[in-house]
Amino acid sequence: MVSAREMLNFKIGMALIREEIPDDYAAMRELNCTAFEGEAEGQLVDRLRSDGLVVVSLVAVEGGDIVGHILFSDLVVETDQAILDAVSLAPMAVAPSFQRRGIGSALVRLGLAVCRERGKSVVVVLGHPEYFPRFGFSRELAKNLRGPYSGDAWMALELIPDALDGVQGTVRYPKAFDIFSWCTVAGVLGGGDSELSLPANWVRHFCYAEAGRCSAVHPTARTPFVASWTSTMLTTPSPFKSASVAHGDVRHTAESLNIPILL
Repeated sequence: MVSAREMLNFKIGMALIREEIPDDYAAMRELNCTAFEGEAEGQLVDRLRSDGLVVVSLVAVEGGDIVGHILFSDLVVETDQAILDAVSLAPMAVAPSFQRRGIGSALVRLGLAVCRERGKSVVVVLGHPEYFPRFGFSRELAKNLRGPYSGDAWMALELIPDALDGVQGTVRYPKAFDIFSWCTVAGVLGGGDSELSLPANWVRHFCYAEAGRCSAVHPTARTPFVASWTSTMLTTPSPFKSASVAHGDVRHTAESLNIPILL
């Protein structure tokens, strides 16, 4: 059997997948900034690396350019019995012009294989519920893991069989993740009533309903507000930038609020 280490320097099409090197850092930061339309994810990578928490960081390189990146970092999952040797998958990015070529899937599969070889037992992800289950992630496996997230995007995967069998635990993200604001979104999401707890600037990636309306809580002021969107907002590169927010009796635009919650 070919080991994960032997698979590194693996090619998918013309793209080479390998572990990161220091010369990649600036290009990785730029890629994450472009993919997520903001600096938070790039800063997260830098913080996790600086704190010594990176378990696996893979890049996809084509023509000398970094066109894909995935990072797995140490994550504390406390249970009554022990602390699980878990990792978080975040972030993952593929340059828009290189998407739908299998690069993202190759990054995930190879990254999981390397995590398994490095002795990790569980992977937790906040990701698209129609994408990550193909790799073995499931909402069911994460249902007994308490953490800052919830909803269908909150998933887990076992690298060791039955690692989560009968387990109830608390997920504690490292301080590097404090870069994100948090909000709870309740309303019509994904075609049905649901509630999500997500980093504020990630909400736009997971609210994929048709036209809808939801209530939310500002992550700092904890003051309720109402946001609304249309189906066309969900298909634009920055789907919520034209949304408006009712905050008390005052209606704000995305620009005046200067917060990335549902905007």
